[in-house]
Order: sequence, then C-alpha cells, then structure tokens
Amino acid sequence: MSVLIEASDLQAHYITQSYGVQRTVKAVDGISLQIKEGEILSIAGESGCGKSTLLKTLLGSVEPPLRIIAGNIQYNFSQQKFDLSSTSADNLREIRWSLISYIPQGSMQVLNPVRKIVDTFHDFISTHKKINKNATKKLAQDYLNQLGLSSDIMNVYPHQLSGGMRQRVTIALATVLSPKLVFADEPTTALDVLVQRGVVQLLKEIQQREGNTLVLVSHDMGVHANLADRIAILYAGKLVEIGDAKSVFKKPKHPYTQYLIESLPRLGDRSERISIPGRPPALDQPPTGCRFHPRCPHVQDKCKEEVPPLIAMGNGQKVACFLAEDQI
Repeated sequence: MSVLIEASDLQAHYITQSYGVQRTVKAVDGISLQIKEGEILSIAGESGCGKSTLLKTLLGSVEPPLRIIAGNIQYNFSQQKFDLSSTSADNLREIRWSLISYIPQGSMQVLNPVRKIVDTFHDFISTHKKINKNATKKLAQDYLNQLGLSSDIMNVYPHQLSGGMRQRVTIALATVLSPKLVFADEPTTALDVLVQRGVVQLLKEIQQREGNTLVLVSHDMGVHANLADRIAILYAGKLVEIGDAKSVFKKPKHPYTQYLIESLPRLGDRSERISIPGRPPALDQPPTGCRFHPRCPHVQDKCKEEVPPLIAMGNGQKVACFLAEDQI
C-alpha cells in the first residue's frame, strides 16, 4: 500500500494564559507515523492521552488554544499532494468532505436541530457539487438505501431519531461524496453495545465497498479488535506501540498495551480484570524519561531518565520500551 499521510515529529500543544501565567499541555509530543492508503488505522489509549488532538492535527482542524509547535504532515492523494502546514484555509475547505471527511463524537455537532435531514444532506452535497435540491435528495436517498437505511428519515428532524440512527446518518453524511480519507472520533461513544455493533459494522461495510482510508479514534479496545488493520497506542501524548492489529492483540510488547488488552472481557472467563495501576500524568508537567514509568511494573532506572525510542520488532510492529530491546 502507498502512504497516504506521513506525519513527522508532530508536536501539538494547548497553550493558555491566565493571570499572566502560561500553561502548556503537551497533548501530542513528538509523534511520527504513516497512514497507508486503503487501511483502517485505529488510535487507542485512555481518555486524555492525546487521541482526539492527534486526529484534529492530522485533519488540519487546529484552532486556539491548540497550536502545532513543530513537525510536518504530508498528504499524498493521487489527485493532489501537499504539505498541511503550507496549505491555505480555503484549500482545506475545498477538499473537506470531498477528499477528507470527519465523523465527530456527537452527531448533534453535525446535524442542525432545526433543519430536516434532507436539508442537511443538501447543504453538504451542494457545497461541493453544482446540483439542485431534488438531485441531492435523490442522491442521498439512494445512498441511504445502499447502507440499509430507510429513506423515510430524510423528512424528519434529528431529535426524532434515536442516538444510534443519528450516528448512522452522520456517517452517511461524512461518506456520501466518497472521500478518500475518513477520520472518525469516538463514533460509538454514548451508544449501547448492540447499537455500537451496528455502527461498527456500517463503518466496516463502507470502508470495504469504497476502498477508502479510515482513521478511527476510540478508547474501546473491543471496537479496535473488530475494525482495525493496524493499531497505534498512545500514552500521555506519545506513540508507544504501533503495528498490525492481530499481532498487537496477540502479543503486545509494551506494558501499557498489555494492560489495555487484558482489560477486555472474554467469553467464559469470570476472573477479575486488572486495571492499570496509578493514574495518567498531567500533560503540562509530564514525567521525565518514559512517561509510563510511574505506573509500570517493570520500571528500570533508565526508564526514569531516558525517553525510549520507537524500535522495530519485525512484521511492521514498533514499540517504545527498553524491555523490547532485549527481545530483538
């Protein structure tokens, strides 16, 4: 697969000023990764680890107090190649929804509560195509039917739909123009387990049919296990492990990844799940060395002083842990 996005040493911080005191939260701190064309890349980790901030940064949706401090993001679409840092806001608006789309955490961030679904579809489609309202309605109805959704929902307001149906409509809006790249930020948040399964299945079906690239953020490791081709594990603004999802779930290398996977429930296993000891660090004053060392059961002296590099373990799996050096 060709590389669609390449991020190099990306640093995105939240910088605020209050009563003359500046506070810097290092939400993304030196992350480098590649996203391949046609894959599903999942970004996992605890709440507050920098997942959503990384997604916003890759999307180019950076507004104060968030700032890109350093690093580079290169897009390599076949029709268009560009460096995100040197691309104008107008150019970004042109490619959004047609080349790049975004599924937010809450459907009501996208759906206007005082406009019917058909009007929202028209707004999205007509922004990027010269097309009248009847044509956008027909296009949207056909697309909803392809996704197994009733076209009757076109004539209702968002509040008349269940949370799961609103999320499906949001996914349909984000993909109706067949974008090459879709970012999804916690698309199953606040949905019950059965509805989550339907939403996950819908995302998978669209990705397989369209052959687009999906970058998915979730704290739910079960969602990643069902969807991901590759998985990136974030901890305290750092990338600590990345690799083929099957390999990572079968044999995680980083102690933090091991805890995340061991927390998953298993059929027939009634044993108590072990939570990660301690709590995540404050990102305005992160620990020295490896940021996981205050919670790690295998901590060594050098873990407290040195930042472990991301090293290749074979089969495309990489891990930032001094323990892994002995396994090469």
